[in-house]
Amino acid sequence: MFRHIVIIIWTMAFCGGLLTGQSAFGHESKNWKDVSTALVLVFQSQDKPQPEIHSDEEIPLPEELPPSNRFDKFLEPNTNQNPPPEEVEKQLSGLGTGFWIDDKHVVTNYHVIQNMTKIELWMPHYPFPLKDVTVVGFDKSIDLAVLKVNTDIEHDSLKLATERANVGDHVYAYGHGLSLAWSLTVGVISNDYRQSPQDSFVQYYQTDAVINPGNSGGPLINDEGEVIGVNVLIMSPTRFYIGYGYSIPSPLVKRVVERIINTGSHKRPGIGIQLGTVEDEETYKILLQNNIESIVVIKDLISGMPAEDFGIKRGDIVVSINETPVVTSGDIIETLWGFDPGDMIKLGVYRGDEIIYIEIPLVEIPAPTINPFGR
Repeated sequence: MFRHIVIIIWTMAFCGGLLTGQSAFGHESKNWKDVSTALVLVFQSQDKPQPEIHSDEEIPLPEELPPSNRFDKFLEPNTNQNPPPEEVEKQLSGLGTGFWIDDKHVVTNYHVIQNMTKIELWMPHYPFPLKDVTVVGFDKSIDLAVLKVNTDIEHDSLKLATERANVGDHVYAYGHGLSLAWSLTVGVISNDYRQSPQDSFVQYYQTDAVINPGNSGGPLINDEGEVIGVNVLIMSPTRFYIGYGYSIPSPLVKRVVERIINTGSHKRPGIGIQLGTVEDEETYKILLQNNIESIVVIKDLISGMPAEDFGIKRGDIVVSINETPVVTSGDIIETLWGFDPGDMIKLGVYRGDEIIYIEIPLVEIPAPTINPFGR
């Protein structure tokens, strides 16, 4: 049978929220029913997107979804309240989320659309699939993909936030977790820096907003109605939410998406260094005495790369990039999100008893060959 992927897109209608500059999501507005979310429901199926039925018993739909809802076929009945993880994973195979960012483009996770043979886009206000869809490009390791819709159709778009989120910020996750289409969950940013164990160019926001299989590629939204992250994964021994969800920060999303749209691919910049932290307490005290807060040390240099060629040494303490202070390795990564291969940066390093400034060209650094999501 011909396997294909169906993607349903639900656009954001702010109804006096974002369109007027007011918060569509803040606690004071309460305009939840006036908001249709910019979501993508991905469903892998045979010739037609038919859900797998696990019981002869009919499961009633929620009252707010009328029986004639044309998306009923994507709601997957299941009477088993505690199915084994491997069964749930099979049931949820192919589910994902995404959202419009402009007139033609949709953002989602790479793993949502990989191994596809066909993409169809569905929208809540249009009862037919949009079939003229192409993959503009993707970054497999960061797990982002951009789709282009070649059909003219009215919809709203979501804005990517330019400012980083902070711990304690209220956030709202929209998606189709556990086959529960168009579900809203609420939480906060639990941590604003979680390093990817597989890709040094990637770090995540951690949130306690419920994220489950099916939420992948969906937006994490702030009180201003801006996308501050793209939900990508959960950390759980059960494969289901236990309080730890992760989202790709909007500055990184914006970087990757813009470059994919403009060039068809994403190239990451670097100078060929391996970072570590100051481990000697006496060294740390000396840094503090010199008003240096950085704990980032150059642990190693990659042969043939600019850092080695332009005079960076092992043991140097990185204190700034383009005169922007550095405290942790995360500061360096986030700063590099604003540059491309070929750009020049001025690296400030503490060596001996002085700060030295070295101008270094950025080059393209290959992405890790291991897919951190195991897909």
